[in-house]
Amino acid sequence: MKPDRSQPVLVLGLLLLSLGIVFIPAADAKPTIHSLIVVMDADGSIGASVDKDKRIIQGVLKEIADKGICNSKPTYLLSSKKTATADRIKNWLKAVDPSSDDVVFVYFSGHGGMLKEQGTYLALQGEVLFRKSLVRLLEQAKTCRLKMLITDSCSSLPRSQVTPQPAPTLEAAFQHLFVKHQGFLHLAAASEGEYAFGNSQKGGWFTASLIETIYDRPDPNGDGFVSWKEVFEETRRRTRQLFTNAYPRFTAKRKRDLSTRGIKSQTPRYYGSLPVRIR
Repeated sequence: MKPDRSQPVLVLGLLLLSLGIVFIPAADAKPTIHSLIVVMDADGSIGASVDKDKRIIQGVLKEIADKGICNSKPTYLLSSKKTATADRIKNWLKAVDPSSDDVVFVYFSGHGGMLKEQGTYLALQGEVLFRKSLVRLLEQAKTCRLKMLITDSCSSLPRSQVTPQPAPTLEAAFQHLFVKHQGFLHLAAASEGEYAFGNSQKGGWFTASLIETIYDRPDPNGDGFVSWKEVFEETRRRTRQLFTNAYPRFTAKRKRDLSTRGIKSQTPRYYGSLPVRIR
């Protein structure tokens, strides 16, 4: 016969009630997503693209929280705020304190690369963090139900370790420049305070340099892709060279005028950020 334990339980219950202590069954607590979002948004070449990534991830985390699926506890490390450093990433991973049913989520958007001996790395503010080091830190973080690492960055070898791609065709160059970029292209023939030169043979030196450069399909890094950055830099070089070549033939009056105004060249410039390649 089993012993009757109802009496001690009843006595304990009456004692707790007399002390004003009431047990209420706990509702199932929602798990929390502890997220570290690292975004290199201060880089002129990819800033607009990675900032968009940040807003997308931010929106997803907010929607998960709004729908009552998980609580959200995000931390943002941004290069524009000078917080996207390896030390801050490491410190966050050491300090994060999830419960056993929580999620730890690390997301990175920015430049990356690869070294044959050490593997893939993420480019931070003046330093790199190798993926294997980040994985090890994440594995060592406090145990929880799910750990996530998502990185939106290149994993390419440096130029010296890459076989150059075939030079792009003119058709490919047009495709790259007018279809494979996004942003706002705002170019000017000369910097503030300078003249924009031209003649009947070439037309405007800047326009001639720009179109000739596009048709020549510059690809100095040998990746087989023509970028607006490559086109602009070559256009600027050609325009300045036209000024240098023509200067000896300028009249004395023109040279005096340039000297008075402090004009030493014609230097095209861009405003804002150059359009970025669509990844």
